[in-house]
Amino acid sequence: MTLADFAALEKMGNRHRGISGTALGFGVGALALGIAGLWGVNAASQARSRSAELTAAANSDAIKALAAIVGQERISRENWQGANQPTISQTLSLQNNPSLQSTVQDIVTAMAAARAEANNTGLGSAVANDAALRVHLYQPPIPCQCGCNG
Repeated sequence: MTLADFAALEKMGNRHRGISGTALGFGVGALALGIAGLWGVNAASQARSRSAELTAAANSDAIKALAAIVGQERISRENWQGANQPTISQTLSLQNNPSLQSTVQDIVTAMAAARAEANNTGLGSAVANDAALRVHLYQPPIPCQCGCNG
């Protein structure tokens, strides 16, 4: 190539060095879309964050209400137990109340009768006095001497 050829190529290259209007428009449009997209993502993120905050606040309020109900129920139950619980002297002194004394005696007698009945049945004799089940060793059948077993 000669020097004139280089000069001609240089002149042709200088003609298209500037950015065309279309390319500039596409670039600015893409930049604007990118900024709008980031703004949309940010707005959606803020909305989700606010929703999570409101949900947490609602859950906290529900837990507080439930704790208040449980506390009221506990106080009510403790007050009832305090009002209806017998004193130690009432609990220990059966001699002062013959009807309670006979009731306790009837319960003990019924339990003894039930245990005696259970011990006389097959189950009671197999499970003697609440002990472990009796185990018998296996014995194969003994063939008779008449030859009927083959």
